[in-house]
Amino acid sequence: MLGTELTAAFGDELTTLLTEVGRVASDASIPIYLVGGVLRDAVAGQREVVTSPDTAIIGSATTFADLLCSKLDDCTIEAVSQFHTARVRIGDQRIDIASAREDEYDPPGSLPKITMVDDIEVDLARRDYTVNAMAMQLMPSGFGDLTDPFGGADDAKRKRLRTIHDDSFREDPLRILRGVRLAARYGFEFETETEWLVEHSLKHLEAMVRKSPQRVFNEFRLWFDSRENLTAIVSMTERVGVMRALGIKDGVSEAALAKFRADAPPLERFAAFASTARTDDMDSLVRRLKMPAEWRRIVSEIEAVRRIADRCRTEAIGDSELRRLLVDVRIEVIRVAIAIEETPIVRMRFEDFLARIRHIKPKLNGDDLIAMGVSRGPMIGELLEELLDGRVDGYIASKEQERTHVTERLAEIDAQSETSEPTHRWHDD
Repeated sequence: MLGTELTAAFGDELTTLLTEVGRVASDASIPIYLVGGVLRDAVAGQREVVTSPDTAIIGSATTFADLLCSKLDDCTIEAVSQFHTARVRIGDQRIDIASAREDEYDPPGSLPKITMVDDIEVDLARRDYTVNAMAMQLMPSGFGDLTDPFGGADDAKRKRLRTIHDDSFREDPLRILRGVRLAARYGFEFETETEWLVEHSLKHLEAMVRKSPQRVFNEFRLWFDSRENLTAIVSMTERVGVMRALGIKDGVSEAALAKFRADAPPLERFAAFASTARTDDMDSLVRRLKMPAEWRRIVSEIEAVRRIADRCRTEAIGDSELRRLLVDVRIEVIRVAIAIEETPIVRMRFEDFLARIRHIKPKLNGDDLIAMGVSRGPMIGELLEELLDGRVDGYIASKEQERTHVTERLAEIDAQSETSEPTHRWHDD
C-alpha cells in the first residue's frame, strides 16, 4: 500500500494537515516522516483510533516546531520535552514531532540515553514492534512512500506483533504491557517467538515493578482507557503470565468484566477489574505500583461495599443507614457492585441508593435553623442530619414537618438541660 492508496486511508482533513507540514519541512530541506499509530492503523486497514499523528524529522524537533508555527496560521506550540519532542496544535488538530534518534538502555529498564541520528531506519530500529517501525515520507516529492525495513506492513495485515530484536523486552519491559494493550485493541496476536520472549522476560518486568513502580503504573493505567478492550487484555495477560508478574495470582474474572459497558470511564473500569480480583492481590498491587490516592481509594472502597452487601443479604437495613454507609463511596464502585451482584435484594437496594436516596436533601438549611433560634455550632449539623434521616426514611415529607421536628427537638433539649446553659437561643423578632 503506497502513495495515494495509503493516504486515502487518512481522510481529507488529516491528509491536508500532513501535506502542509511536509511542505514546510521540504522548503527548509528537513526530511520528515509520518510514524506511529496513525500509520500503523492505515497500513493494517484498521479504524483510526489514534487522534494525533506522530512525525519524525531529521534534525531538532523543537526548532522545527518553531519553524512550523512561523509558517502556518493558527499554530501553537503546546509542549516540548527533554527527549527532543514537541507537540504542536494547528487549528483544532494536534501533531507530535520527534527528532530521529537512537536509544541506549543502560541499565536495562531505565530511561533511555538518547542520541539524535540522521537516518530514519536507525530511528525505526529502536522501536518496540515491527508494526510501529514503519515511516511514510511527508516531503512532497515522495509523499506517501513507505519505509518498512522490518516487514511491519505484512505483520499489520496478518494481525501479529513481532519484536524487532531479541533484547527488546530486557531493554524496556514496559513494551510487554504496551504489546498486550495493542494486541487486545486490534485483535492482534503475538508472533510465536515474540510470545516466547514475553514469557521468558517477565522477570525483567517484575524487577521494573520494584525499581520503577511509577513508570509501570503509568503504562498499566492505560489498560483502563475506554477505547481499550479490557476483557481481551485480561485474557492475554493471564495466558502469557503478565498478570502473575504484576502480582495478581488468582486472576481476574473475564465473565464479570464482560458485564460492564465498554464506554465506562477509566476509574470505573479499574473498579471492575479490582472487584473481580482477590482483595489481597489488589492490596499488594496498589502498594507495589505506588498507585495515586484515588486509585487506592477505589480498592479500599470495594472491600467496604462488599461488607455492606453482606449486611444487606442478612439484615433489614433502613434507607437512612444505607445512605450513611454508601454516601462517601465513589459512584464508580457502587455501579460496579450493582453490575456483578447476584443477589436481587442487594442489587435493588444499591440501585435505589443511586437513583433516589443519594439525591434526597432537607428543605431547611443552616440559616433557616439559626433563624428558628438554633445556636451556631454542632447542633445545626446534628439537626440537619436528623431532618435528612426523616426525609430518607419517609416520616418527614414536607418543609412544615421539618420545622415541627426542629421545634420539638429544641423543646426536648431545653427540658433535658434545665440545670445547664441551653444549647440554642431564640431570636427576638
